[in-house]
Amino acid sequence: MVIAPLLGLMAMILPVIVERPARWHDSPLFPMIRNAVEHVGPWQLVLLFLAGVVLGFLSNRRALQLGLFSILLLPLAAIAEMFADPTSHNLWPFEFVIYGFYGLVVAAGAALAHRVRRRRARPEAARGV
Repeated sequence: MVIAPLLGLMAMILPVIVERPARWHDSPLFPMIRNAVEHVGPWQLVLLFLAGVVLGFLSNRRALQLGLFSILLLPLAAIAEMFADPTSHNLWPFEFVIYGFYGLVVAAGAALAHRVRRRRARPEAARGV
């Protein structure tokens, strides 16, 4: 499921692209991702939830798997930055827990989409369609 990490990443960085934060943080490799993570707001959470809804309609994978796949690029970027600059991401365990929360937001959207899909399919199955 290649689309999940891309949707998750776009959900995080799109608000930063649309409205540049007042305080821009430097980063050894991925400044756009760092600023998205540093300036998380309601728009990122809404976009992550909507990404989950889209993924839930497109895939039959479990909601938690979709949530995990969708935030996969965030910890990978953090690990790459830790190799590039060992002094960055000093609080990485907490950062990864927060990434898990973002994955749960996506999983909630995917679970909602799965439930809607099942309810839509149920009446058709009862009619024999």
